[in-house]
Amino acid sequence: MKISKFRFVIILALLAVISIFAVQSAKAQDIQNNSGAIWTTDGSCGDASQDVNHFQKGHSVYINGDGFDAGSYDWKITGNPGGASADPGIVVASGTVIVYDSGSFCFNAYTIKNDDGGEYSVKVGNKGDNYRVEYGSPSVQVNVSGACSWSEQGGSVRSVSLTIDGASVTILKDGGGSYGPFTSSTSINLPAGSYTYTYTATIGFTGSGRGGFTVTECPDASASVTPDVCRWDDQNQVSINSVVLTISNAVVTISDTNGVVGVYSSSQTVTLPEGSYTYTWVAAQGYKGSGSGSFSLISCEPGKGDVSVDVGECSFDQQEGSLINVALTIQNATLTIDGKDYTTSQTIKLAPGTYNYSWTATEGNTGSGSGSITVYGCEPAFAGVDLGACSWDGQASSTSATLTVTGATLVIKSGETVFGTYGPGTHNVSFPEGSYTYTWTANENFTGSGSGSFSAVSCEPGKADASVDVGTCAYNDGQSLTTVSISISNAVLSIDGKEYTEAAVLKLAPGDYAYAWKAVDDGFEGSGEGVITIGACTPKTTTDPDVPAGGLGPSVVNSLAPILAGVVGLGVASIFVIKGKKEN
Repeated sequence: MKISKFRFVIILALLAVISIFAVQSAKAQDIQNNSGAIWTTDGSCGDASQDVNHFQKGHSVYINGDGFDAGSYDWKITGNPGGASADPGIVVASGTVIVYDSGSFCFNAYTIKNDDGGEYSVKVGNKGDNYRVEYGSPSVQVNVSGACSWSEQGGSVRSVSLTIDGASVTILKDGGGSYGPFTSSTSINLPAGSYTYTYTATIGFTGSGRGGFTVTECPDASASVTPDVCRWDDQNQVSINSVVLTISNAVVTISDTNGVVGVYSSSQTVTLPEGSYTYTWVAAQGYKGSGSGSFSLISCEPGKGDVSVDVGECSFDQQEGSLINVALTIQNATLTIDGKDYTTSQTIKLAPGTYNYSWTATEGNTGSGSGSITVYGCEPAFAGVDLGACSWDGQASSTSATLTVTGATLVIKSGETVFGTYGPGTHNVSFPEGSYTYTWTANENFTGSGSGSFSAVSCEPGKADASVDVGTCAYNDGQSLTTVSISISNAVLSIDGKEYTEAAVLKLAPGDYAYAWKAVDDGFEGSGEGVITIGACTPKTTTDPDVPAGGLGPSVVNSLAPILAGVVGLGVASIFVIKGKKEN
């Protein structure tokens, strides 16, 4: 009997505990499921008449409520699922709010983010509301800085600032090269050239667009060094020569055989003793250009004549060919060169070749001399490899090619083995399947050099193949562009944001470029991928050799290479790949 009473007491106690928990749970459920109402306002609290259901990015969402039972309530803001929101099913904000006896509340719940968009649900306990955020349109602003920097390696470069709102921006350079994508405002340094850009909306925005801009070259600098008046210092028995320096936004350095004579950054006249000099100049900050040359200062001792002949820079024109500046410095003499007589100092232009000259002192003066100079041309050399059709003979693939060589010697290798050496002219060659490298150097009276690679792909029936090969880099007008040849057989190749189904030649700016290829359809087999790295080419500059001054006796024989003042490219050779028909 006692045991039964004890069990009865325990059962009553358990029922009491269960009843207490049930009551508490019911109360909690009642709190979450009360009869109140909620609404949202923009930027501050407000009554139900101020309910806002459309918000702009950056605005603050205030959650208001009334008619609630006192207690603690969970709240959250969730992006509606599917395509209704930029945050489908994602809780963007949540927390707990304490409601006091008044039953009313208001709090700053959330600030609309830039990537929000679409419809959002608001919950406080079991009460709900919703609001919408307009997606907005992406915007891109491009500003090219006025400040410019220049180097012989990189050419003209300017800072370009991108102001981006809700967009992914990709920049393409005319002639090759891509930058981006960029999804936030930034500044980048870009070489001179024309650019286009495209953009698409990021999360929370809708729309797309395109535009263009130009990065201009740095303004030109210039410098010239011109011997002027010679004065005889009778006391010291030496000639003192005036040299006119005309300098615009550049720094000029003059040297003799012993080293630097002076450095000058503004136009002026300096005096120097007779002798042989070289000079170089480079653009000041914000300008572009460089150059070099030489000059001689002769004796003007009374009663004596003197002459110097100095080879200067070479320039090339498609109509006139190579023309070389030759500086004539004349004192009390008549100089004969290239069939013409000269009695005053001046600069003439001569075509490539060897020229004899002679001079005699004018009446009342003594002295004579003779000599010769050899001036070299600067026509750009060229070497091109035009890949043609790939053919399958039942056992192996071979690709025909036309080699065009102008003013150069072209050497093609397969691995370490020389495949062939080719001089100026047109050559028809067949290449077995494989990878090849080439180098070329300019012959006399031409300038430039280059190197690169190409591939002869397989065209075995049922097989796909493709290759991407880096060719020659050419530096021109401040731009460094490299030829990249694409060889394709029954394939689709993607590189630099574009697809190719035929052989092509690209011009790409420095950078890394990923590529991938696959068979053109299910009837062929093969795929591949890789990355090529394009470097910058260095402009070629040549400085004048020292030139001895003329004397009172026979002048020395001068045989000088041309002086290439300014920036001259490394060469203009390219691989030009033209599509050939497949032969089986």
